[in-house]
Amino acid sequence: MKLFKVPRPGFEVVWDKDKKIAEMYGVGKLPESFIVGADRRLVRKVIGIEDWATPQAVSYFGGLAEMGSR
Repeated sequence: MKLFKVPRPGFEVVWDKDKKIAEMYGVGKLPESFIVGADRRLVRKVIGIEDWATPQAVSYFGGLAEMGSR
């Protein structure tokens, strides 16, 4: 979270211990990443390994953070 410089509560990482979120978003394979908006709607689902530290990924999240702060 420090890499993207997004202040809380703008960015959360959750542990789905009871697998309720997995069922809600249809998790089928691991690893999977889900980017969920403030309204809890799915923005993007990524199946497989993704390098979230690339300049493109950082820019993508920065754009989402800007949209969320409006």
